[in-house]
Amino acid sequence: MDALSLMVVISIGNVVAWVVAIYTRNGVHALLKNVVLCSTGAIAASWLAAALIPEFQAVGMILSAFAGAVAALFLRHPTPAP
Repeated sequence: MDALSLMVVISIGNVVAWVVAIYTRNGVHALLKNVVLCSTGAIAASWLAAALIPEFQAVGMILSAFAGAVAALFLRHPTPAP
């Protein structure tokens, strides 16, 4: 993963964290934690997808970064039981 791809992946993680901060009540207080968590999840998912799929393109990188950021948030903050 080159430097530009890494910047795109981190940016996607930051956007996901920012959107979560908008839609949650205490999101502003946990924004830094969510930014780190989403960026880490986006980097891990993009790296894993690039390792598993050699013909990895830009669209796949963006989708896997988004999925990784969202998955990291769901693992950290699971939805409460009804």
